[in-house]
Amino acid sequence: MLSSMARPGGSGRRRRNSQGEPSAGDQQQPQQQRTVLSAKQSRLSPVVQASNCNSKAMVLQKTPVQQQQHPAAQLHHLGHQIRTDTGRNDYYTVLTPEDLWDSMQRVIDSAAEVLHLPRQYIRLLLRAFRWDKDRLLDSYYEADPDEFLAKYHIPQQQQQQQQEKQPHSSAEMCEICLAESPSLSGAGCGHRFCSDCWTAYLEEKMASNGQFDAFQCPAHRCPAQADDFLVDQHLINGRLRSQYRRSILQTYVSNTRRLAPCPGLDCDMAVSLTDDTGGLVCRVTCRCGKSFCFACGNDWHEPIGCEMLRRWLQKNEGESMNTQWFLVHTKPCPKCHATIEKDGGCNHMVCRNVSCRYEFCWVCMGEWQPHGNQWYNCNRFDKDRADKLKQAQAVSRDYLVRYLHYYDFT
Repeated sequence: MLSSMARPGGSGRRRRNSQGEPSAGDQQQPQQQRTVLSAKQSRLSPVVQASNCNSKAMVLQKTPVQQQQHPAAQLHHLGHQIRTDTGRNDYYTVLTPEDLWDSMQRVIDSAAEVLHLPRQYIRLLLRAFRWDKDRLLDSYYEADPDEFLAKYHIPQQQQQQQQEKQPHSSAEMCEICLAESPSLSGAGCGHRFCSDCWTAYLEEKMASNGQFDAFQCPAHRCPAQADDFLVDQHLINGRLRSQYRRSILQTYVSNTRRLAPCPGLDCDMAVSLTDDTGGLVCRVTCRCGKSFCFACGNDWHEPIGCEMLRRWLQKNEGESMNTQWFLVHTKPCPKCHATIEKDGGCNHMVCRNVSCRYEFCWVCMGEWQPHGNQWYNCNRFDKDRADKLKQAQAVSRDYLVRYLHYYDFT
């Protein structure tokens, strides 16, 4: 049946009845493809273990085809404007990691001049607002400053200055190893630890995940954020320090509309679009020689749009057994659509995508905050929503069986 399918951009013909109208089989085919493809998730690549409260989850990392959509890609669906490739490259520039770091620092400096807060906390606030500086400034001045900082676990400047001026004994006790040390440091929350414990804590976090761009206080259930100065001071391993900086840049690039990371192998550069008047779906070429679509990161695909290409690549991925397993055992993150497996614990889930971190309920897939302490029982049952979800899952399973029957990739 693959030979009878029209490829993207091709001229596949459709059967028509005696009245010149598309046949019933052709009329049903688009709906069949849409439903099946919604169930067909990403290929299984290295799995990252994640846990929250008593729950354990598997966030299945996605191939470049299914990475979290860049803000630019969210604007481009079927029929969206595609910039014609004229061979000119005067509408974008290629940025090295050093250029990206300088660009990020300029955004931090700009926000710091307005908020009058220490720079080491500005990046943490921008990260919480997905690097939307305007939204951060609006939210800060619309709320009480003290309540705003407390909400995002940023120590108040007066409190931090008071702790710094407070005299300490010549030898304090570290709260982790209980050893006395003349120099302890903390995240401004009152918990203080020795340099060796800080280093061990940061290195363990980086080694276990590798995608951390922010760290919480090591104290039990303390939500205070460790600022960048503190991390730079104690993360002495050169490889892990570079990995930490790359994670920060990845979050910055993935949340900036006019930036797109190069998908080339072992390439850390990114493309900055300087002129978007012709559309964001355009061909760009990195210094490493990789040419790709700015909006979705795939190879250039004119004349079809990013969404059609994504559907086509999903449809032609192999591993039908993985597809069936994904459908039964996983759910997509309600925010970034990363594929997640829950293998135990409570219903409080936290997406481990470094640029998402969305907290939701595994049962109703809604935001977790309204659930309170109902860790094992969802208190927000919506019958209509549940019925629609079950119906959609049943239809998806039926179409999957049909799909696997006709398209055998083994």
